[in-house]
Amino acid sequence: VAGDVAEGAKDAAKATGEAVKGAAEKTAEVAGDVAEGAKDAAKATGDAVKGAAEKTAEVAGDVAEGAKDAAKATGDAVKGAAEKTAETAKDAADAATKPKEANKEDESVATKKEDAAKESKPAAKKEADSAKKPNASALKLSKGTAEAKLADFLSSGKGKTNEAFTLNNVKFETNSSKLTSKSNSQLNNVAKVLKSYPNVKIRLEGHTDSRGKADLNNKLSEARAKAVKDFLTKKGIAAKRLASKGYGSKKPVGDNNTEAGRAKNRRTDLVVTTK
Repeated sequence: VAGDVAEGAKDAAKATGEAVKGAAEKTAEVAGDVAEGAKDAAKATGDAVKGAAEKTAEVAGDVAEGAKDAAKATGDAVKGAAEKTAETAKDAADAATKPKEANKEDESVATKKEDAAKESKPAAKKEADSAKKPNASALKLSKGTAEAKLADFLSSGKGKTNEAFTLNNVKFETNSSKLTSKSNSQLNNVAKVLKSYPNVKIRLEGHTDSRGKADLNNKLSEARAKAVKDFLTKKGIAAKRLASKGYGSKKPVGDNNTEAGRAKNRRTDLVVTTK
């Protein structure tokens, strides 16, 4: 039994030794594989680090080149701005230091313009006054008519008040104060003149010849003068500027013994009372 046990122990020891040897060999093999893997990993890591370093260096070079170009562009811009500023300053200096003769010439031109303006003022004033005080021509009135004479009288500024103008185209129906249509043209022109001279006041005077009764002639002349006043009022002339009066046959200008004389006496006069 002891021999068997010893033999068994021997076999077990051998088996154990072989197992240990196999384990050691396997361990050595695995260790070799690990070492080889570590070596490969170290090599890959080194390559990666080297590649990263090279890439970093390349990028750094590009950045440096870009910075260099930017610096150059900035320098060029600053230089250009400085040159432009210098040019502008030079132009300003040249403009500020123009010859005095040029300033004198400008002053001379300005003086001439001022003198011309002064000379034109009287003419302009005269023209303005003329526009304010239109004469017969400006109002397009027929020369020689009572209304034309009235306009010229007022525009001239000469003459006194109580100047009389006979409205020889103002006509009435026989023994009536009704105006005929032939009167319209002259009375319209009178209204035009009075509108051009808003401060003027007038008196309309009616006259008859000596035929008929005196009291009837007085009433008729009064009515005719009022008819002319009413016509002008309807044309826009303020009633306060107009007065009317009938004189009958008291103020003849012609011979009542002749038809021609009596025709002259039958009239309506316009008298300027306020200019």
